[in-house]
Amino acid sequence: MPFQSPLFTTNLYFPSKAAYSPKNRSQTQRRKLSQVHTLTNSTDVDEGSTVTDFLPAERARGVTIQSAAISFHWPPFSAGDFQRGTTNTSSLVPHNINLIDTPGHADFTFEVLRSLRILDGAVCILDGVAGVEAQTEKVWYQAANYHIPKIIYINKLDRDGAAFGETVKQIAARLHTWPAVCQVPWWEGGRGHFIGLGDAIGLRAFKWTKGGDGKDFQVISIDDFPSSEAGFAQEIKEARRALVELLSEHDEYLVEKYLEVDEDHLAIACEDIMTSLRRCVLNQSSNIVPVFAGASFQNMGVQPLLDAVVQLLPSPHEALDPEINLGGAEGKLSSLLSGKVMSAGTGPKSKASTAKFKKQSTALIQNLESCALAFKVVHDPRRGALVYVRVYSGSIQRQSILFNTNLQISERAPQLLKMYASDSVQIDAIPAGQIGVIPGLKYARTGDTLISYTGANPKSGPPAPLNTLQLRPIEVPPAVFFSSVEPHSMSEEKAVKSALQLLIREDPSLQVAEDAESGQTLLSGMGEFHLEIARDRLVNEMKAKAAMGKIEIAYRESILEASSPDIYVFDKEQ
Repeated sequence: MPFQSPLFTTNLYFPSKAAYSPKNRSQTQRRKLSQVHTLTNSTDVDEGSTVTDFLPAERARGVTIQSAAISFHWPPFSAGDFQRGTTNTSSLVPHNINLIDTPGHADFTFEVLRSLRILDGAVCILDGVAGVEAQTEKVWYQAANYHIPKIIYINKLDRDGAAFGETVKQIAARLHTWPAVCQVPWWEGGRGHFIGLGDAIGLRAFKWTKGGDGKDFQVISIDDFPSSEAGFAQEIKEARRALVELLSEHDEYLVEKYLEVDEDHLAIACEDIMTSLRRCVLNQSSNIVPVFAGASFQNMGVQPLLDAVVQLLPSPHEALDPEINLGGAEGKLSSLLSGKVMSAGTGPKSKASTAKFKKQSTALIQNLESCALAFKVVHDPRRGALVYVRVYSGSIQRQSILFNTNLQISERAPQLLKMYASDSVQIDAIPAGQIGVIPGLKYARTGDTLISYTGANPKSGPPAPLNTLQLRPIEVPPAVFFSSVEPHSMSEEKAVKSALQLLIREDPSLQVAEDAESGQTLLSGMGEFHLEIARDRLVNEMKAKAAMGKIEIAYRESILEASSPDIYVFDKEQ
C-alpha cells in the first residue's frame, strides 16, 4: 500500500483513561512491548514493575507520575516473529514507533500537554467496564486542540460487567465523534468468557487460546465459522455494513468501490476499506475515529492494535506542518524551508534588489542543518540534565553546536541518546521526525527551540533572522495550589533554592515565588498530589533539608458577565 515505507516512523501518544488508575493504559503498553521483545524480563503493572513506570515513587504508589519514552519496531525484524505476531491484512514491513506513556492523573496534565505538542498520533485507552470518564474527555479535547489523529482501544473486555456497546455509545455522546467500529468482542456462546475478536474490516475472527500467553491465536474466516457461532458471524457482517455506510458518508473513494461491487458491503476489498479509513483518520474534518477492542491483561487484541497503529496513524512527514515565528512573522516550517517566510522588515526595499534578496535567503536556509524543540528536561543523578527533543527538520549530529533561539545561547551536544524508559543507547544522529535525548545541556528548557547552522558564530549564533526562529511553544497551565517551603537553617537556604530551580526546570507547571508580606518561599502546582510528589522529590531525591507547610488553594473570583443597570431615586422628603 502507498503509505507503507521501511523508513516509516510513528510518534505515538499513549494516554491513560482515568485519573487514579494507570493499570488500563500500562497493561496495554506492557503487552505491546512484550509482543516486540522490547522487554527482556517479565514485568507487570499489578506487580509494580511496568517498564515505563520506573521512578521509585511511581512503583510505590502504583501511578504514573512523569511521561516516559520508548522506541520499538512493529512488526519485529525477525521473520519468525513477523509471521507469528502480525494479524494484518497485507504484508507490512517493520515500522519504527516512538511511544510516550503519560500520566492519567489530572494533577500531571502538563506532562500530557508537552507530549501532545510533539507527537503525531494518539491511542486513547478506555475501560470497557467504566466507559468514558471525566479525565478521558479532558485529554480528548486537549489532543483535539493539537489536531492529533486518534484511534480508540476499549480494554478490559474480559472483566465482569464489560459493556462494549454501551462504551461505543458513550464515545459518540460524550466525545462528540463518529465511532468507526472495526472490531467486535467475541464472547463464548454469546454470553460466556471473552475468547476473541471479530474483524469487521477483514471479515474474520481472532480466537486466542484459553490460559495462554496471548501470542498464539487462530485466524478464522467468516465462511469457516461453526454453526454454533452463526450469530457472531452475522454480528461481524453487520459491523462491516455499518463501517462501510459510515465511511461512505465521508469518503467518495469508498463510494466508488461500493458501486463497483454492485452495492455489496461484504464484497469490498479489505485493503480498500483500510485505505478509506486511513484517509478519514488523517482528514480530521470527518471526525471519524476507529474503535478497536481487547483485553490487555491476557494479551488479547494487542497485535491487531499494533497493526492499526502502523496502518492508520500518520508518519512525521504526513503530520501537520509545525507553526513557527521568525522575527515576528508567523508561518509554517515548510514555508520557511522553501524560502517563503521571512522576518518582518527584512524583505527587499525595491524591485531591483528582489533577486539578490532571494539568493541571500536561499543561502541562509541551505545552511540550516536542523531545527528541534526541547519538550522535556529530566535531571539524572549520574548523567546530569537530559533534554528530550523532537527534530522537525534536518538532523542533529553528535558534537554539533546548538543555538537556543529563546535564550540566545549556544551549547554543544556532547552525546546523543535514544531512550528506552530509564535505559539509553548512544546514537550518532537524531534525524527529522525522531525523538531523542541530549545530555549535558546546561541551559535548555521545556519549549526552547534548538537549531544548528553551518558556519554559525559560537557566541552570536546564526545570522538574522534565523537567530529568532521559534517553533510553537508549549503552553504552561496556571498553578492553583501552593505551599510554603522553609529550609531547616539559613545555611541550607542556597541548597534549597538550587533544588527548587531543578524542579522547575524539569516541571514548568511548578512555580516558585516569594510572598511579599511574609517573605516565605511559596511552591505552586497543579494540585495536592502534584505538590506532594514535588515535596518527596525535593527531600528524598535531591536531599534538600527543608520542610513544606500546609497545602492551600489559590482561590480566584471574577465577574462572569455584565449586570443590567438598576436605577433608584432617593427623595429625602419621603
